[in-house]
Amino acid sequence: MSEKRSALLVLNGAPCTKELASAISSRVNFTACTDGAVTWYANYHLPVDLVAGDLDSAPYSLPEEAEILPLADQDFTDFEKTLKILIQRKFRQIYILGGIGGEYDHSLSNLIVMGRFADQVSLVMIDDNQRIHIVSDKKFRFSIKPKAEPIVSIFGWPEVTFKESSGLKYSLNGLTFDLQRSGSRNTVVSDSVILESLEGRYLIIVNDNPLDILDLKNNTDLF
Repeated sequence: MSEKRSALLVLNGAPCTKELASAISSRVNFTACTDGAVTWYANYHLPVDLVAGDLDSAPYSLPEEAEILPLADQDFTDFEKTLKILIQRKFRQIYILGGIGGEYDHSLSNLIVMGRFADQVSLVMIDDNQRIHIVSDKKFRFSIKPKAEPIVSIFGWPEVTFKESSGLKYSLNGLTFDLQRSGSRNTVVSDSVILESLEGRYLIIVNDNPLDILDLKNNTDLF
């Protein structure tokens, strides 16, 4: 397990497989569910330490071992309210399941929340086929398990200028991405990708199998 305190935050979007949920659950210190997410996550019979939110979509029966924390403030989503609790409790690395899929406005809203807190805590949104991260580091490296042409897409969040890159088919050297211009569907040609930016922040989507990366690295980190 990673030395830094890590948590899993489960949202009420598209469920992932039990295999992925189990792999991440076994590597974190704590699991929190927004209330609606308990409906699908509890079916996997994995530990739940906290259920938080306005409880308007919680199932009739909640996990007996979990702390139940009503958060009634309607000015914020259950994701944002629960994320704030985890940050207050000093978790520094948070993995998010159920953040995408389902209704598109919820997916976009969740990405915007990620961007709002990306400078405070390391956040990785995951499903069975991709991982999403918002990057503000000047130099960023991540691993890929070799397979047939894994794909990386990069979007300015809201804008980024790159100094150089390695491990990608199409170089990012000197390119600027913003909400009008993006680096979609770039092909990975190495098992390690390095991105170096001059300034700005960006959202990166890596289309691969997160379970493969967890097995490859044998630790918590997906980025």
